[in-house]
Amino acid sequence: MEKNYRILVVDDDPDVRESYQLILAPGEKEILPSLGKSLFSDIPRVDFTFPRPPYEVTAVKNGEAGVAAVKEAVTEGRPFAVAFVDMKMPGIDGAETARRMWIADPSLLITIVTAYSETPPDKIVNITGRDDLLYLRKPFAGEEIRQFARCLTTQWHLSRERDLMAHRLEEVNANLEHLVRKRTHHLNESKEELNTTLTRLRKALGAIIEALAAVVETKDPYTAGHQHRVADLARAIATEMGLTGDQVDGIRLAASIHDIGKIRVPSEILNRPGKILDPEMEIIKCHPEAGYDVLKGIDFPWPVAEIALQHHEREDGNGYPRGLKDEEGLVEAKVLAVADVVDAMASHRPYRPALGIESALSEIEKGRGTRYHPDVVDACLKLFREKNFEFKP
Repeated sequence: MEKNYRILVVDDDPDVRESYQLILAPGEKEILPSLGKSLFSDIPRVDFTFPRPPYEVTAVKNGEAGVAAVKEAVTEGRPFAVAFVDMKMPGIDGAETARRMWIADPSLLITIVTAYSETPPDKIVNITGRDDLLYLRKPFAGEEIRQFARCLTTQWHLSRERDLMAHRLEEVNANLEHLVRKRTHHLNESKEELNTTLTRLRKALGAIIEALAAVVETKDPYTAGHQHRVADLARAIATEMGLTGDQVDGIRLAASIHDIGKIRVPSEILNRPGKILDPEMEIIKCHPEAGYDVLKGIDFPWPVAEIALQHHEREDGNGYPRGLKDEEGLVEAKVLAVADVVDAMASHRPYRPALGIESALSEIEKGRGTRYHPDVVDACLKLFREKNFEFKP
C-alpha cells in the first residue's frame, strides 16, 4: 500500500499557514526524536536522522473551506491522512470543523492547535462526539509539527494496513470454511478418512501459524527465533504446572505468534540501536491490541487472540493494555508472560546486549507474586535449575 502523506492545515492566519508549508517542505533529512531535551529532561538527546517524508500540504483559511477540502479529497479517492486545525477562527471554530470533517472522513487524524484555553477538552469532546483528538499549543516549534506529522501519517497508514489485512484474513477464513464444507460433503463417514482430513487441517493450521510468525521476524530480524523459543519454554512451563493437554497446545500456538501485532510498529523503531524513548515505547505498547485485532477473527479452538492480548499484563495491575491483576487474566497468558520475559532478557536486542539467563531468572524470582504468577515462576525456575532446561539453538 502506498503511504499517504497528504496533510491539511486550517488556520485563518496566512503567516501560520505559510509556516506549515515551510516546516513540512521537502528536505533530505530530519532529526528524530526532535524534542528529546524539552520533553524528557532526564534523557540526553540522541540524534537519529531519517529521510523526510514527501508531505503534500494543503492550507485553507477557515473551517468551511477545510470541510470542503476533506469532502473533495474523499470523493477523489485521495483522502488526507492528517489535519492541523486552529481552534479560534472566524465562522465555525476548530471543534465544529473537526466534527464536520469526521462526518466526511472518520479515518482523518485531527490535531487541534490553539493559543487559547477558553474551550476545555471535555467540551470539545462533547462537540465532536469523539475523544481521539490531539492538542498542540501555540506558539509551536517546527520540530513539534514535523514529529506530529511523521507519527500521525505512520499511524494512519498502519491503521489502513491493519484493516486491509483483517479483510484479507476474513477472505482466507471464508475460503477455508468453504473448502472444508465442500470436502466434508464428499467425505464418507469412515473414521480413517475423517482422521486423515483432521491431520491435514492441523498441518495447514500449523503452516498458517508459521507464516504469521515469519511476518513478524522478517520485519524485526533482531528477534528472529524469539517466538519459537518462547513457545518451547511456555509449553514446558505449562506441562510442569500440570495444565491440560488442550491448554498446553493453546499456549504453544499462541506463543508462536504472540508478537504478530508488531507489524504495526515502524521498522525504524524496532531495529535501530540505542535507548527506546517514551514516545516510541507508547507505539510499541500498541502491539498486543494490534495482534488481537489480527487474530480475533480466526476461529481457533483455543483463546489465542486473548492470550496474545494479555501477554504484557502483570499480577499487580501495572501491565498493559488493560491493567489486569491477580486472577483477572488467563492462566495461559500468565505462562506466556514469564516465558516472554525470560527469553527477551536472555537474548540480544538492538537497544542492548543479551543479559543472560541468570539475570532473567533473577528478574522473575524478584517479581514472583507481584509482577508474575507465583506458580508459573516456580515451574520456570524448576525447569532451569533442577531439570536443566535449555533453549534450542
